[in-house]
Amino acid sequence: MKRSFGVYITHVAVALYLLADGILGLTEKTLWQKIRLSVGTRNSMGNEIMDTLTQVFGTGDLTKTLVVLFSVLAVVGGVFLLLELLGIKIAVVDIILLVFLVVWLVFIVLSDVVYAFKDTRNFEFLPWLRVLAAHLVVLGALTSASHKFGD
Repeated sequence: MKRSFGVYITHVAVALYLLADGILGLTEKTLWQKIRLSVGTRNSMGNEIMDTLTQVFGTGDLTKTLVVLFSVLAVVGGVFLLLELLGIKIAVVDIILLVFLVVWLVFIVLSDVVYAFKDTRNFEFLPWLRVLAAHLVVLGALTSASHKFGD
């Protein structure tokens, strides 16, 4: 089945999102942080992986380990999405995308469901809904990128 131009745009956007967020997670205390701080606030330019895991688990070693794990997986997912879009066929892309779909579902549960119920006193519905919608867009694009679901 031929894919529409909109599907390609969505895949590029998600691949770039995953690459940027993964790289930011791996380089949190380096030049990237200085660039981000000069461009905007932590809320508008922060690393979503680091922010979410810190909110859910605090600032301990578990959080640091999970940030590295999720960041590496985000970079790998972004690279493989871009390679697939460039027509480079890699035999394990579907398996990697399927693994990343599961990881992204776990991330949605941690960032959107657990966090929503963790601090109900300061819960704001519309910002939460906006973030949930963005996460579901990424999930949808990952699903459509997989040949098991998208074709």
